[in-house]
Amino acid sequence: VAGMTLSLGNAGDEVRLLDAANAELDKVQWERSAAGWPIASPTGSSIKRTDPTVDTDTVADWQVQTPAMPSN
Repeated sequence: VAGMTLSLGNAGDEVRLLDAANAELDKVQWERSAAGWPIASPTGSSIKRTDPTVDTDTVADWQVQTPAMPSN
């Protein structure tokens, strides 16, 4: 989006996907930014969805990938 800036924290943050009515569709949190989300991605790693067809709204939906890679 033009003019938008995005900055993600390395020491705990979250990304939330909302619909037009601001209802949460999905989220990922890391570095213990919330209870129940202990996933951490060390330098050189990234976090990716485990299975794009499964959404349990838990940390189980995500895994650390090394080396860091963008995914489809």
